[in-house]
Amino acid sequence: MTNAPVVDRLRTWATLVTLPTGPLPRPTPRNYAFDVVVALVIGVATVRYAIDTGDRPAPVIGMMGPPVELDTGAAIGAVVVAVAASAALALRRRFPLAVLWVVLYATLVSPSDTPRLTFYACVVAAYSAAAYSPHRPPALASVAVLVLEVAVFRDSELPIVPDEYAPLLVLVPLVVAANGLRTWKVRTDEGRAQVSALEREQAEALHRAVEHERARIARELHDVVTHHVSVMTIQAGAAPPRPRA
Repeated sequence: MTNAPVVDRLRTWATLVTLPTGPLPRPTPRNYAFDVVVALVIGVATVRYAIDTGDRPAPVIGMMGPPVELDTGAAIGAVVVAVAASAALALRRRFPLAVLWVVLYATLVSPSDTPRLTFYACVVAAYSAAAYSPHRPPALASVAVLVLEVAVFRDSELPIVPDEYAPLLVLVPLVVAANGLRTWKVRTDEGRAQVSALEREQAEALHRAVEHERARIARELHDVVTHHVSVMTIQAGAAPPRPRA
């Protein structure tokens, strides 16, 4: 009997963790198309990085002997990890938490000397889980685990962005932020217009209701007065004549 409150608390906590705290995401076809493009871009970049890393000769101590190529199986495994991590991003809005877990697993199994293999997928998946997942506690916990895995626990340096991509890192966030600000402004103006139209409709409905009530009261008063006048007329006509003096 003493364990019942503890079990109830654990059940309540599990319910709060597992049940969604918001509406389930419903991406539009345009959202799916954009996510597929993002997955393709990141996939092509990471697959090229995996191939370039696999073709890079291993370091040789001294000057004796030719450079030794890396294992082909490791290169194939790196390509598979890159494809899996990037392909999952196509569903980042519909299943943001599951995509984050797939990318997290891909990060765990990827070699520590290839930081760019899943880094960009990690950034996109973490943002998607934080922005779109209705399961807030597990999503935030998974993002924290991913950050610790990438930045603390892995013995590897973060990827360095090439100089030719530096303008993109400045222009792309500015364009996205400007587009988001414009979309927010348009939606805000539309919302204000809808609220104003609703207020006008409510005021007109209230005015019509008041006019209708006034007309109803006037008709009832007219009917009551007419009825009383008719009764008085009938009573006056039915009364006996008074005798003359």
